[in-house]
Order: sequence, then structure tokens, then C-alpha cells
Amino acid sequence: MTRKYVIATACICIALLAGCGSGNSTGNSAAPLQFSSAGNNSTGGGNSGRGRISTSSDVKARVLLGGTQQFTNSDLNATWAVNHVPGGNDVLGTISSTGLYTAPAVVPLNPVITIIADSQANNSTTVMQAEVGALTGTRFAYVSSATDNAIQIFTADGKTGVLQPVSIFSVGAGKAPAALALAPNGNFLYSLNRGTNDISGYAIDPSSGNLTKAGSVPVPAGPNALVFSAKGEFAYVSCDGVSTIVAFAVNLETGALSPLSTGLYGAGAGRIRSLAISLDGRFVYAANPDTNQIIALAVAADGSLLPVTGSPFPAQPGLSSIVVSEGSSSLGGSGLYAGSNNGIEGYDRNPSTGALTYLSSVTQAS
Repeated sequence: MTRKYVIATACICIALLAGCGSGNSTGNSAAPLQFSSAGNNSTGGGNSGRGRISTSSDVKARVLLGGTQQFTNSDLNATWAVNHVPGGNDVLGTISSTGLYTAPAVVPLNPVITIIADSQANNSTTVMQAEVGALTGTRFAYVSSATDNAIQIFTADGKTGVLQPVSIFSVGAGKAPAALALAPNGNFLYSLNRGTNDISGYAIDPSSGNLTKAGSVPVPAGPNALVFSAKGEFAYVSCDGVSTIVAFAVNLETGALSPLSTGLYGAGAGRIRSLAISLDGRFVYAANPDTNQIIALAVAADGSLLPVTGSPFPAQPGLSSIVVSEGSSSLGGSGLYAGSNNGIEGYDRNPSTGALTYLSSVTQAS
């Protein structure tokens, strides 16, 4: 059952990331997006005072990378935030004091952005949404086959999710590509090759989805998973053969990976497998199923990794894959979820320190 969950999660992530990064257009856009009413339940954030009225606006927009979108509020003196960050930042995009949102240059790990207008005059908080991406361009999905030494390319219907096979790309005999990762800018695909203990980079043709070799880099034994920092300038690879996580600097123009001189983290024992990274890129988490522990690492300014106080954190038996969840939790932070023999385990994640606190287990449906 655990293996089933891991495979499903990996395939979904690849398809969604390929779609979000399928184009690199810039410019302005005010084209509307359609969201189901079930997805529009925001309460307006944790900073609304007692008695404050929270509302959800029907203003939703698709904003091109680097483009702008004007949001409005009845209170011209309202204060603006992006995902609860006052004024936003270069990862999520910024918003001016008049509600002009400017999208980032790279698609965020979660492309759906929440715009918040807080009005002291009206004692209200209004929530609006924007999705960062490109309006044009075909979506592609990539699936690796270790036994065939190949990557299969599909087109992905953005509305129905239906995949149509396009072609099969051979990575070379004996490479055994075990996992794939897409750069946040959507320009490069990376293959973790367990047969040759290296990572191959491929440039993606935005029109056809075809792959062109863009170099390779050796890694320690057993490359298993790869995650990128929020803006894609760093990459982290787990190598379960030597209980190690390796950090790389990423050339955003060529896709080349360069090992960081201080970018090696050793767990000492056990196989480091599944990786997850917080949306702000400040913390990397790794699952060690042999020791049933979750390793928490802080990302320094130079991309190197430093253990979080209290790490590694104990996990439940049968630890497998992990995923980071942003937003509020019962303890005031964000969340992390892990697969185990019991089902899905929930952890509170302190967004400031990266520390984990076990919350509960959700039993698997039979």
C-alpha cells in the first residue's frame, strides 16, 4: 500500500509541475479564471482581529510571469499582503499599497496566490486569488522507465487531465532513470539515474516537449529524490546508498548543476529517500525509513544545509513519503504529512524554526 501512494504522488507532481512551467511568457493579463465554489473558503487569515468581517471576492486572475494585475478594494487605504506576507516578496510576487500585484519571474511551487486586502476603516479582510503562469503553451508530462532506460513524453489536457503519448526518449543504456524532477522555470527536466549514479539534465522544447541533453553530473550511490528551492537556484538530491543529501547550485540559463563545496549532509545511517521542501525554500525535510525518522534541515543563504534544532524527529513505523503543507495548523504553524504503516501522519511545522511536532494519524481507507 505504501508503494502505491509513493508512485501516485510522484506521477501527479510531475504532471502538475510540467503544466505550470510549460511557458515563459511575460506581460500583463486580466483574463479571468474559473474556480469551483468549494475552493473559495478562505477565512481571511490569522491577523484579523476579534469581530473582524472576512469576505471572499470573486476577483480571480491569471497573471503571466513577471506580469501585473490590478486588484481593488473599497477602502483606498487598505493594507495589502500576498499569502499573508505584507507587500509580498520575490518568490510569491509583490503587491503595492494600491493593490498592483507583480508576479515573480519563476512559477511558485504553489502557483495559486492569495491576495489579502485588510481594511481598518471597514473592519474587514477581503481575500482574492491569482494564478501565476503562462496563458499559452502546451502542457507536457514525463514518465521515466528504469527498466527501459527511457522517458516517455505525453501531452496533458489542462481541463480534463487526459494524457496522450507523444514519443519515447532514450536516456542511454544502463542508466536506469528512477525518478524525474522539473525545474521551477519549466525549462529543464532532470533524470536521477540509479544505474550510473548521476543526474542527467535535459532542455525542454516548449512547443513539442522534446528533450535535448544538457549535461550530467555524478552523485553518490543511489540517487532517489530531487527537490528545488523556491526560485530554482539550488537543488537537493537524496542518495539512499550512502545516507547522504547533496546540494547543488543551478544555472537557470543552462540547467547545469554544480556541487556546493559545503553542500553535503550525511545522516550517518539508514536510507534517505523522500524529500520535501517548504514553499519559501527555507527548510528541507527528508524521510529515513530505516530509522523511522524525519530529518529537518535549514537552508542557508549559500544553499548549504544545517540541521534544525531537535532533528531528526521521530516518525511512526513504516515511514515512506513526506509532503509539506503550507497554512495554519492547530499549533499556529504549517504542516507536514508522512505515509506510514498506520496511514497518513500529521505534523505541525514551525515556519520560523522548521521544527516538527507530531499531531495525529489518519487511518487509510480500506
